[in-house]
Amino acid sequence: MQPGFHARKSALSRRYRYDIGIDPASASPFRRPFEWALGRPLDLAILRAAAGIIRGEHDFRAFAAKADKPHYRCHLVLAEWEIRPDGRGVGFHVEADRFLQRMVRMLVGTMVDIGLERRPLSDMAHLLSRGDNLSTSPPAPPQGLYFAAVTYPPELFADARGEQGAAVHLA
Repeated sequence: MQPGFHARKSALSRRYRYDIGIDPASASPFRRPFEWALGRPLDLAILRAAAGIIRGEHDFRAFAAKADKPHYRCHLVLAEWEIRPDGRGVGFHVEADRFLQRMVRMLVGTMVDIGLERRPLSDMAHLLSRGDNLSTSPPAPPQGLYFAAVTYPPELFADARGEQGAAVHLA
């Protein structure tokens, strides 16, 4: 890396994945440490609609654990739900220029409540307009949250000869 590189401050974006087990076998002691063992179905269409609402640049104060930031704006370039390849559950993929403390878990917790029909879909937009996190659902448990990738500016990379390289995305 070039001089001046900082692993956290130099990043252009970060990507996370959150896995939820929705099948009965998600209660297995072999899977529980690695996913939220919800063990019941979620409405994937509603989850995807909720993810669509949060894409783009918004004030995510309602999804932050601490209220001591100079600003709460984050730009989400990716927010999508998918069926996991093994059919064991669903996964949420999110990428942004920055994340607030517990933001991903609070987003997932709220969207799961929407997917379980405990909250209306309209709550996602309503929460984005709030100035606090008092109405946000509890955060999803830490099991299931994975740091997936980071993107750095190409000018921060150096090849073995000390020349600038072109690699920017580390997964």
